Amino acid sequence: MPLSLPRLLLGLLAWIAWGAPVFAQTCQATVEPVLFQVYNASAPIHMAVNTRAAVTCSQGRPGTSLRVCLLSRQTALSGDATVLFTDPGAAVTFDARGQSAASIETRAQLIGRVQGANGQRMVRPVAEFLAVSLVDKGAPCVPIAAAAVPVSGMLSFAFSDICSAGVDSAMDFGTIDTKAARVLGQARIWALCTAGTAYQIYLYSLLANAENPAQRKMTNGAQSILYGIYKDANCAQPWGWTRDVDTVAAVGNGDLQRYTVFGCIFPKGQSIAPGTYKDTISVTIAY
Repeated sequence: MPLSLPRLLLGLLAWIAWGAPVFAQTCQATVEPVLFQVYNASAPIHMAVNTRAAVTCSQGRPGTSLRVCLLSRQTALSGDATVLFTDPGAAVTFDARGQSAASIETRAQLIGRVQGANGQRMVRPVAEFLAVSLVDKGAPCVPIAAAAVPVSGMLSFAFSDICSAGVDSAMDFGTIDTKAARVLGQARIWALCTAGTAYQIYLYSLLANAENPAQRKMTNGAQSILYGIYKDANCAQPWGWTRDVDTVAAVGNGDLQRYTVFGCIFPKGQSIAPGTYKDTISVTIAY
């Protein structure tokens, strides 16, 4: 009986070693360079860049497949932004020589507020934001020291003057009373620029070219209605496309800046046939 105990322990140890995850002994991951073109933002932003991680391993058990886990590190940037990587659940399989390689597509997402001086380029090791580990297929992706994979690559954040513009709501004049002295419509647009960036907003007519911002045209086939676009509800300040003359000028603050666009139709003197009339206005921001 005393001789059976060592055999039992030996058998138990062999089962534990066989059933444990078989990790590659030598692995490394290289992430393609990631560049975020960013601007100073006091409001949270969200942008994403596609990239690829190349994982190579050796000295693994031939025929073994392991899951590659991409684990985001909660590393804060200036302004409390973080970078998150998507995990597609890729796998590596070791060949007869105990080697494997995988090219994994992932997406780096910048979320939160980020701040830096215009013209500055900040470069950080990707390992500050991403950890890579290997686990058995079907096992959860959790950091395991024995399976940690060295990660190389760089993330860059280039701060520059950036502007964009868009439309919150389109202009709709509704049903026109042809006897009214004036029919008023409204639209809402927005601009988003780096703090301190001077910009101007131009409003072009696309469907019916107009020579005057107060003499635009909405068309319905061969029929048309004259109207104008203005900066004020009194329809006294036309909003057009001539720089420093009839555009709207402002300075960005890193947040959305919203504007009301007023449209005016003066039915008197116009022969307006029944129908639906349309025009398309292009919102252009110059900085």
